[in-house]
Amino acid sequence: MKILLLLLLASCTLITRPEIHPFATDAHMHIHTPGEDDLQFTGERALFAALTAEQRRAIVLSSGYQPHMTAMNARKENAFVATEVKKLPTRLAGACAVNPMKEWAVVEMQKCSDDGLRVLKLHTMASGLKLREPADLTRLQSILIEAERLQMTVLIHGNFPEASRGDEGLQLLRELEKFPRTRFILGHLWGREFRWLESFKHPNFLVEVSVAPVWMKLPESREHLVKTMRKVGMKKFIFGSDWPVFHPSEMVMALKALPLKEDEYKAIMFTNARALDDLFLKE
Repeated sequence: MKILLLLLLASCTLITRPEIHPFATDAHMHIHTPGEDDLQFTGERALFAALTAEQRRAIVLSSGYQPHMTAMNARKENAFVATEVKKLPTRLAGACAVNPMKEWAVVEMQKCSDDGLRVLKLHTMASGLKLREPADLTRLQSILIEAERLQMTVLIHGNFPEASRGDEGLQLLRELEKFPRTRFILGHLWGREFRWLESFKHPNFLVEVSVAPVWMKLPESREHLVKTMRKVGMKKFIFGSDWPVFHPSEMVMALKALPLKEDEYKAIMFTNARALDDLFLKE
């Protein structure tokens, strides 16, 4: 691990080449505590992967939202993220994760805030929430109320298969609109129902572009996506990879396959990430 960290620090001359923007950010990378005989998905390794896509910074996400998580498990994963961020605070920002279905979720968010984590990762589907259930909706609202109180940016998974979940993704957007003081990062282009982004009325949000472009093999699908992005506003879109599910370089290839103008591509890849500067310690 020490060797890996030294190599990363030694690579600063490469990282600061003029063509690599100092604020370019992979906004969606997963890390977790190493298990026995397991690959170590650490902050350092995430940054090495991000560099292949010319991304100098990363938001690293905890796995604390998983349905099997106990309070102890979630605390361990979130503390691990906080520890990784403290090693390279100018390059890493950390996302705490909780499962809104668990009674300990709000308390864990407070502990994350005390640890310096300024982002909250939510994954309503993986957490088992069903937004049509009043009790589940109340649980989600309590989490969003606390996130707003703690001034956390909320990065929320977006991929709601219409065939099985109906318009739940649209319902979730309506809920998020009730929290105008919270900044949201909408994950995965909101999935196959990216068209719903056009109706999102919120004063402070970004959309990270991982996963969805990889699915799109037909030119008309790619054209439809880009038209939607232009309607939403290209300044809203930021790079994300969902590493290690997808490698950052794979997401670059998928973005380059979209009919984007050069300035639009550069905005997504590099310049729009300036909006995230407040999440990182200044160098």
